[in-house]
Amino acid sequence: MTYLAGLNAQAVVWVASNFREPHLSAIRWLNEHTVAPFAFFAVQLRVLRIGNSPLAPVFDVLEKPNGWERALQEVARETREPSELGATRRGFWTFLLARHPDEAAHGPATAASSRWRIVQPVGIVVAQYLAVGSIGVFIRGLRGEPVEWV
Repeated sequence: MTYLAGLNAQAVVWVASNFREPHLSAIRWLNEHTVAPFAFFAVQLRVLRIGNSPLAPVFDVLEKPNGWERALQEVARETREPSELGATRRGFWTFLLARHPDEAAHGPATAASSRWRIVQPVGIVVAQYLAVGSIGVFIRGLRGEPVEWV
């Protein structure tokens, strides 16, 4: 998978003996609408035998991310003007970073609705969010790991 070479990528590989068009369409949609480093693959598994040889698996990649298209989408995302809500959020996060410079270590001010970070050694995620008309903080455990409260 040369697409993933050298990248800090998160790949979801769906392996099946066959795919219907709605399945392939879903993989295409995910690749077009999720941001890097996420990548989605549809891989069809077949079994082959040549003469009296043992059975051998054959993996056919039916859908994969389009690296060039993804790079263009990323540039477009970075250069387009944010919506009014996005501009408000960027202003809020900029103000927050100006008041608390140590927060900049967890990422720049963006038009995103939330900022989050992992708190070690406790192993929890603290997320700050800015919604329409409200702000807040929520805490959750790491994905797939139980939280042990002291």
